[in-house]
Amino acid sequence: EEALEALRSTTHRLDQTEALTRTDELTGLTNRRGFAAHIEQRYVGGGLEGHTLILVDCDRFKSINDTYGHLAGDRVLQSVANLLRAVAGADDIVCRMGGDEFCLLLRGHTRDEAERIAGYISDSARMLERMHNRPPQMTSLSIGACMIDHAPEGGWDHWYAQADDALYRAKRQGGDRVEWIG
Repeated sequence: EEALEALRSTTHRLDQTEALTRTDELTGLTNRRGFAAHIEQRYVGGGLEGHTLILVDCDRFKSINDTYGHLAGDRVLQSVANLLRAVAGADDIVCRMGGDEFCLLLRGHTRDEAERIAGYISDSARMLERMHNRPPQMTSLSIGACMIDHAPEGGWDHWYAQADDALYRAKRQGGDRVEWIG
């Protein structure tokens, strides 16, 4: 019995360690490694058709860190994480890709619904930025998005590149906006 209990305890600790390696420490969101594993599982489970990929990047984030310090920057990242977590449904996944870039993978939404969600994220960030600006607790967001409607030859990388192109178009146009590919 003692050996069995020790095995259960060890298994539990290994499960906790595995979960920690897939979780962003600052925001509590899935990290890039966990997101990649999630994408792989979705491919095995039938693919990503019917999903929407939304990439989110904090506008002027370096300026916040430089002006107010890294603790203020951390609060902004946590606020963005909370906003994305609040709009995510049970079948969606929110991820901090790294730095000030986030990802939201929506499942089972029409283009109109996904556009409303992306617009809500952008509008909410803008409103929160105005309400809490000294020190900032939020910043405006640049958002790039695309619908995943088929399995391209390039697989997941194709869709990520599409959303990334839309994100950088939003950044080039001054940020604080949502851009779509397709």
